[in-house]
Amino acid sequence: MKPVAAAFSLILLAACARTEDASVRPAESNDSYSAVEQVRDQAGEDREPALGEWRRALQEERPALEFGPSGTAPLIMIVCGERGGLVLQRSGAPAPGASPMLSVTVGGQGRQLSVVSSGGSTPVQRTTLAPGDLLIQQLAVATAPIALRFGDGTQLLLPHSPMIGQFAQGCSTGFPRNAAAGASTAEGNGQAAAAAQPAAANEANGAAAR
Repeated sequence: MKPVAAAFSLILLAACARTEDASVRPAESNDSYSAVEQVRDQAGEDREPALGEWRRALQEERPALEFGPSGTAPLIMIVCGERGGLVLQRSGAPAPGASPMLSVTVGGQGRQLSVVSSGGSTPVQRTTLAPGDLLIQQLAVATAPIALRFGDGTQLLLPHSPMIGQFAQGCSTGFPRNAAAGASTAEGNGQAAAAAQPAAANEANGAAAR
């Protein structure tokens, strides 16, 4: 009987091992699936452009193009630089020990740019693109979101817009002077219209009196 009992025990142990393996494997597969899905979700979030809109503005009397939610401070600003260059800037001081660099990715092509920080009551981080810099053209004709990362901070994904190309073209062709001339003309027209209203009223009153 002992050999029979021993053989029976071996059969029971083998069956238990198979049952244990069957119960463990789905759990491992589920854990792996969850991890993969979590990574996919994070990657999907990185591909979502930031919420907001591009709008015209002024920065220290220079024409600028800024992006951010309506009615809030801009997340990023593009300012006309010297002789048709561009200045990319954002408000806020860099984190202590952060790399003074700006990473820009347009159409799969990346650039590392040096960043200068200015202190004061409203600290700003900015980098300057010289006139004719290839990155200006890449920004102007971009058809995919533009990725910016200041130092080691979170990546900011901006939606592309034809306004960027129009603005860059305006800066390179003397946009600041044209904008100032346009503002002066509009102001002069408004003053002339305001002065003409009393004169027209007086003339109408004189005609009624006659």
